[in-house]
Order: sequence, then structure tokens, then C-alpha cells
Amino acid sequence: MFWKAFKAEDRAALESFFQQVLPEEKLRAQRLLGLRHQLGGELQALCLLTPGPEEISIIASNEKNNLFRLTLAFENQSRGGLQLKSLMVDEAGPEDLAPPLPAMSLAGALQGMEGEIEKAVLEDRFSGVVLVARNFQPIFFKAYGLASKEFAVPNQLDTKFNLGSINKIFTKIAIAQLAQEAVLA
Repeated sequence: MFWKAFKAEDRAALESFFQQVLPEEKLRAQRLLGLRHQLGGELQALCLLTPGPEEISIIASNEKNNLFRLTLAFENQSRGGLQLKSLMVDEAGPEDLAPPLPAMSLAGALQGMEGEIEKAVLEDRFSGVVLVARNFQPIFFKAYGLASKEFAVPNQLDTKFNLGSINKIFTKIAIAQLAQEAVLA
């Protein structure tokens, strides 16, 4: 119903749609028609995406072949049904029309991550220990590079690191959290 009314610039149909999904104070049919006019010319829906359970995106093009992404986000109403929470319009590109990549397995993700870390070590951009946890359980724990270049000492899983100035950031965060909880006097 939305796409047909939006595409046709049908004010009555848009008002009807919004009366069903928006509270009275949020009816914005006139603004939406203005937005529709700005997108220019005949619109063609090219692709419908569902980025989340309460969100849909329409990839559309106008007569000049400009691509747009219209994203409608909904929320459940206590009395049943859905209520439109937001409508966003953004530019889109050809990559938005590509089929989504298949979900990566955990083993594949860890393998890809390890490859990137090893590349960074070879390029002398990283030296340290990496810990990845899932549900508070370590699933990857490995040391990389040298703890001391001068003595060619490799990092170990139990290498002690001098964090230097980063400690100041941790301290600021801890103080801010304590202040927010009204624990500090």
C-alpha cells in the first residue's frame, strides 16, 4: 500500500496509510509528498530488503537512474499491529542491489581475522596478544610478534605489557561511571 501510494503521489492513499500506522500527531503526508517530488520523476522499485525484523528498505531508481534507499522502521504497538517509527531516505549505489553475502562461519571468521593479524605482524604494524571471547568463553587466544625487538624476545600468552597513556583513558571512564552511579562524593 505504501509503495503504490508513494510512487503515484496519491495524497489520499498516503494519508490512509499513515492513519493506520502513525499516531494522529505524526501524520506527515504533505512532507512525504514533498520528499517524493524531490526524488524526481517516475520511481521504480528495484529491490526490497529486510535488514531487520521490524525494518524494510526499498532500493529505487528515478528517471535519471539515480538510486535511493528508502528505509521504513516499525515498532510493535501495545494494542497490536505496527507503528511507523521512522522513514529515512539515503543515496544508494549498485552495491545495494547485489545479493547479500552468505553468513560467515565462526571458523571462517577466526581464520580471516588471524590472516589479517598475521599480515599486520609481517608489516610491523602489530605486536601483542589477541583474545576473542564468545559468551565470556575464550575461543581464540594467541601471541604475535616480539615483546623486545632489541633482544628478539617473542610475545607469550602471559607477556606483561606497559600500557602507558591508555591507562588514563581507562581511569577517566571508571571515574565517569562512578560519578554517574553517584558513588563519588
